[in-house]
Amino acid sequence: MIRRVAILPNKDLTYSNMVYVSPLEHLENVHVFVYSSGFHYSVVTHPGICEGTIGMSNLVMKMLRVNVGDDTVVSFVPAPVYHDIATCVCDVSCNENLLFDLLCGNLPTISTFNRNRLGALFCGQVFKMNQQVAFVHDGLNCCLTVINIFNGAGVEIYGGFIRASTRVIFDNLN
Repeated sequence: MIRRVAILPNKDLTYSNMVYVSPLEHLENVHVFVYSSGFHYSVVTHPGICEGTIGMSNLVMKMLRVNVGDDTVVSFVPAPVYHDIATCVCDVSCNENLLFDLLCGNLPTISTFNRNRLGALFCGQVFKMNQQVAFVHDGLNCCLTVINIFNGAGVEIYGGFIRASTRVIFDNLN
């Protein structure tokens, strides 16, 4: 299915790690993912997206190697069969001042954010190895890159579902 890439109607949607389609696409109340370039993204309807287009953040566009106005082939698929992610090891990059503070021992702030927000923020979404995900921490734009993913038995897996209980470790801050 071909969709034209559209800009998101508001900045807050940028940090959801989701893609957006028009409510006229009739995807409401269905757990749907779009699969493109090896990554699954949760699909949500939004009234600010025109029919026949797919809204995505700049980071998602970068991952999928598309630009606003490009036609891209997407597949709307049911939820993939994956394990839940027990532990997700990531590298994080963000504003240089925040990264410097974190590297100098101000870890309680980011640790609290890990436990209380990341799992809940991306709960139900699929993360895969090497995937990049944008998020906001204390008003600053950050990006995490998935390095390793483990299931509940401690076995490394290629991809899986983020849950509220998923333990997120920022490898480059330890």
